[in-house]
Amino acid sequence: MVGTPELEHLLDLFRDTLPGSEPTPESNFFALGGDSMTALEIADCIEERWGISIEVLDVIAAEDITALYRSCLALVGGRT
Repeated sequence: MVGTPELEHLLDLFRDTLPGSEPTPESNFFALGGDSMTALEIADCIEERWGISIEVLDVIAAEDITALYRSCLALVGGRT
């Protein structure tokens, strides 16, 4: 999974929204310093970039960035 454009986009998104963080696919949102406002910003950016609606709770509840990536892929795959 590392190296896919979508996963790299999520990593860049976390870097941009959490300055000073060095996220990896295994990074946890809260361990990187995330909060509810940052989760909202990430969810909005995902919707803008991928055209999917992801809930703030999905960002917060994801075990790590890879889990969030998988959630996004499932939503992309479920579009009609």
